[in-house]
Amino acid sequence: MAKAADNKWLRVNPDVVLSPAIEPVIVALDGEFERAQLLAFVTSGVRDRQKQLAAIRNYAMDNGLRAEFPVLNGSADLDAQVVVGTQMFPLWQVLWSRLLTMGVLINPPQRAPVLFRYQHPVRKVWIEPGTVIPASAHFYGTAFDVGARTQLDEKLAVIETAKLTGRVQGIIGITPEHANHAIHIDCV
Repeated sequence: MAKAADNKWLRVNPDVVLSPAIEPVIVALDGEFERAQLLAFVTSGVRDRQKQLAAIRNYAMDNGLRAEFPVLNGSADLDAQVVVGTQMFPLWQVLWSRLLTMGVLINPPQRAPVLFRYQHPVRKVWIEPGTVIPASAHFYGTAFDVGARTQLDEKLAVIETAKLTGRVQGIIGITPEHANHAIHIDCV
């Protein structure tokens, strides 16, 4: 059986953890990226709660939320409680909710209600405070991300075409994450 580690066009970053659900899709997509003569990288696979918190921290820092939340730094306890209005919430929940208002798509480290109203950047619908968002599909080994700091539209077209033509099986969802410079792929 082919291994994603042998891919030439859709390469897997060394720190990415693969699962039986995502590896065959990544292997199959390699040929599609070769056909398009487009080099791409899998930047995320299976994540645990700590990796999800680290992603929230990094996106928050990259998007300037340190000015709004001075406690935010590389070692801040994201489970520490902070006040929003008259209620206490974990810092991660506040940062995650703020990121959503900025168009940064990321799931919480556990099922949680969003704190602020935001417009979903892909579906273009308004999500109201209190709407419960599920934990990341990365936790279950059924999702991976393709980095797209450059050529997002071209990489997205390769993945969508592979799914629509049936040349690659196992893809059930594709979400372009423009603010994250990534394409999120959900698998069965």
